[in-house]
Amino acid sequence: MEELEYRLRKYIAEMDFEKAAKLFLELTEKERFDMILSLGFETFNLTIYAFMNYLLQHHESSEIHDLTSSLLLHPLCHLEGACVIALFHAKKAVELDPDNIDLYISLLMFEKHPDVWFAQSEVEEVYRRIKDLESKNLK
Repeated sequence: MEELEYRLRKYIAEMDFEKAAKLFLELTEKERFDMILSLGFETFNLTIYAFMNYLLQHHESSEIHDLTSSLLLHPLCHLEGACVIALFHAKKAVELDPDNIDLYISLLMFEKHPDVWFAQSEVEEVYRRIKDLESKNLK
């Protein structure tokens, strides 16, 4: 385990979210995703979600909502209600960055999810928005 990942894991486990956030914010987006999801799969600890909420309170962004959604949808999916909360974070990510096509594509992971009610009208709106963004990108 790398030194950075070790320190991040230690700070989160100790609930020293201020130090963890400082370290987290110095990482690249890919490093953030990799470390948080890895930590989630290795520990299945809800403290990671508490840390993500701390980050959202102090540094809210579409990226952090998207990562929080992935954390809940994948490593922490076994927790009651995790997938519904994951959908909330995915929607919030889109709300904060409505021109990011990748966030809409992430929303489609909930389309047929057995634990989440994602209205057909919402699904259709996501597909329409993806088509709109694709056509803008082609111009």
